[in-house]
Amino acid sequence: MIAFVLSGGGNRGALQAGALKALLERGIIPNLIVATSVGALNGVTLAADPTVAGAQRLAANWPLIRRADIFPGNALTVGWRILSGRGSLHGQENLARFIGHQVPTHVQRFGI
Repeated sequence: MIAFVLSGGGNRGALQAGALKALLERGIIPNLIVATSVGALNGVTLAADPTVAGAQRLAANWPLIRRADIFPGNALTVGWRILSGRGSLHGQENLARFIGHQVPTHVQRFGI
């Protein structure tokens, strides 16, 4: 059994995408993908299309992403969210939109 284990940490997303592409190009295909956070996003995208072409699409998307695309604002925005008692440092709208673009359209939900 071959398992890919993908960790969290937003800045690791692009690194993971490149590693996944390299593994699939060498014919190493997982039977199981275990992941958390950004790794889960990469994992569900790969699971939906576990081919070299799918991994290439995943890897091609990461260089196009900027911090502001997902977490807009600056220190003042974060400070205001803390002072106003918001539940998070950043709003969820941009992150939800990013996930919607990253996950293949035929994937309705994912889980165990």
